[in-house]
Amino acid sequence: MMTNREIKAFAWHQMHGNWIASIAAYLVMVIGIVSISFGISMVLALAGMMLRDPVILFGSSAYSTLLISTCAGICAAALVALLLWFIIGTSLGMEIMFLNIVRGRKCVPFDIFKGFRVRQMGHYLGVMIIIWLISWVLMMPELFLSLRMGFQTKTVEVINIITTLLIYYMALVLGMAPLASADNPDMKAGTAIRVSIHIMKKRKIRFLLLMLSFLPWILLSVITFGVGFLWTIPYMVAAQSIFYLSAYSEDYQGNGNDDVTPYAEYRELSPEEAEAVKTQEKDTPEKHASFEEIYQATHNVQSIDSNAQKVSPDESQRDLEPENYKEQTKLLDSSHDADTNQTT
Repeated sequence: MMTNREIKAFAWHQMHGNWIASIAAYLVMVIGIVSISFGISMVLALAGMMLRDPVILFGSSAYSTLLISTCAGICAAALVALLLWFIIGTSLGMEIMFLNIVRGRKCVPFDIFKGFRVRQMGHYLGVMIIIWLISWVLMMPELFLSLRMGFQTKTVEVINIITTLLIYYMALVLGMAPLASADNPDMKAGTAIRVSIHIMKKRKIRFLLLMLSFLPWILLSVITFGVGFLWTIPYMVAAQSIFYLSAYSEDYQGNGNDDVTPYAEYRELSPEEAEAVKTQEKDTPEKHASFEEIYQATHNVQSIDSNAQKVSPDESQRDLEPENYKEQTKLLDSSHDADTNQTT
């Protein structure tokens, strides 16, 4: 498992060449959400204006009011459904986009629309619904006591604090489920939830510290009146994606099945299966690289490049082609070729 320092450094490195694409993707997402929300408010405002002075279409203001209310309700419901569909699709597309970025692929802003795949959207929506329902279950005691005892009582305030802590804990435990669903198109919602619970079993504090380490970035973004969030949010999402891939690669052993994922399988192997896989790996010279191996190879290549720049031009030309450099870059090349073949 990579350390938080390595995760942040690798996230910053992988964002090189992808800053514009990620920022533009977020702007596309925000513009779409704002536009649809504006359409909903316009429909409701227009319906309210017409209901104050209904146009008589059927010889009676009652029929006109009913018609206006019905049409406004249908239009508003359709726009709300469109808004939810757009949010789910672009959120899934954003998760896929950043998983590709941290794996070394170049992305474009419109990669955000790769999330609009019906089957995968269904699994991703299932994950979000499960998380939403658990949050509502945790809030029910507070809501019930607030209605019976009032919102300003000390008991309700204590319950509010406890509920908030439980929701934050739930967010830590299930925080990797959306990424697991985005990373594996065929993974069902229940499986993604179980994967997240397993990954975060012993890593909740580490992930919390990783997110807290971005507080200076968040404060800087607030000082710049929100402009800094254009860089802070992509940086945080990239770090979160690397945290998931690093933990996922450590906990789950790959089986070479490209239909699942090029890096790992989301089913944990039994001791007997793990031993069989190790035996098979000894007999099989080529296998998919884990994310840890990709990071290590990238780190080694960067070290060699930086050392080569410190020597004379003649020595640099000679040092750029050593055998160990070829061996270290071969792992990255084979991984990128596997990703290209899978995409094709």
